[in-house]
Amino acid sequence: MTRFATSLLLSGFAAAVVLAGAAVAPFSSEGRAAALLGAALSGAAGGLALLLKHRALARPGIGPVLRASGIAFALRFLLAAEGLFIIARSKGGELHFVIAFLAVYALQQIVELHEGVTAT
Repeated sequence: MTRFATSLLLSGFAAAVVLAGAAVAPFSSEGRAAALLGAALSGAAGGLALLLKHRALARPGIGPVLRASGIAFALRFLLAAEGLFIIARSKGGELHFVIAFLAVYALQQIVELHEGVTAT
């Protein structure tokens, strides 16, 4: 198994751990739905970010890596904003959404940083 495939698996595992935690946590139905949405959106963004950064690391120079990092950050920002907008309209669970989103993000950052350090 390649290093990148291992990183993708670890990134997916991070999202799965938070999704499982949100599924069994003693939240209200609105809170649980918000946490599940936050973890799912963050997991998807993290997988895409890892792919973008992996492709950027194959190119010479730091420009492609910075560009990929900026795109990944913007994607996460847009997904977080969209998710909060959806949750706010459904009357509740904003804090659950944010905590789940950031929990997955923090775990995936460890994987992304490890991928970037070991690739150079």
